[in-house]
Amino acid sequence: GKRPEKFRIPADAFLLLSGVFLVYKFGITVRLNKPLSDFYYIVSIPLILAVAEIIELICEKIKLVPLAFIGAITFEIYALQMIFGYDIETWLLKISGNKIIAFSGVTVILIILSYAFYSLKKLVLYSNKKLRSVFK
Repeated sequence: GKRPEKFRIPADAFLLLSGVFLVYKFGITVRLNKPLSDFYYIVSIPLILAVAEIIELICEKIKLVPLAFIGAITFEIYALQMIFGYDIETWLLKISGNKIIAFSGVTVILIILSYAFYSLKKLVLYSNKKLRSVFK
């Protein structure tokens, strides 16, 4: 993000460590049944933010086109996965009967949908001057 460089790495490290701790402590499905039931995605937000920020930091230092592409659509992937991921995976698992095929299919579908949403968002923001000034 737009943070001073000297705070960026410590903040990302803190987010990563706290995210790993939260997912380990509360994010395992068995543990979620009692204290937090359906809050896996809420608990994993610090980890997702940290990973997205670290990908962005890596892409600023090293030009990796596939990583930059995934980094650009990370939040769209996360949002769509929260909303549709389970349903798509269940559907693909029912059709294929294979967990690897279902996982791969969900990944491809979410990347395609995320890129479509990302492109639509860019198109809308860049075509509207008022929105463009709000989201700078």
